[in-house]
Amino acid sequence: MSQENVERVREIIEAFVSGDLRTALRDAHTGMRTHRLAPLPDPRTYRGPAGMLMAWGEWTAPYEELELTVGELIEADHHVIAEIRQHGRRKDSGEVVDEQFWFVYTFVEGELVQQDMLASKRQALRGLAMLEDPPQL
Repeated sequence: MSQENVERVREIIEAFVSGDLRTALRDAHTGMRTHRLAPLPDPRTYRGPAGMLMAWGEWTAPYEELELTVGELIEADHHVIAEIRQHGRRKDSGEVVDEQFWFVYTFVEGELVQQDMLASKRQALRGLAMLEDPPQL
């Protein structure tokens, strides 16, 4: 099941990037949660598939040019840690950014129940130990 989840995560990210929201949300549980965690700006929790869309929208909104690519994918039981590489130009300043972030996706019985947005691989790996197993919806 873990390899299937790795492929699901790749599909989710690539679908968001291409604007295919139907595919991006296909496996999302109605009670899912998305967390943007400190030290990322404005940490907060979003609820449901609409919240997942809002989190992605806020993530990409500051950029007039933005390229997101999937990097390393690490399977860990029912979690998948995903490296997301970001290259773009900010709307407000014209500044070019080239950064990487880490997301943790959690699946229960084939459904996406949680997405955590993190600043580093180390934070993602440490965060796995603190996640509920399996998460309560």
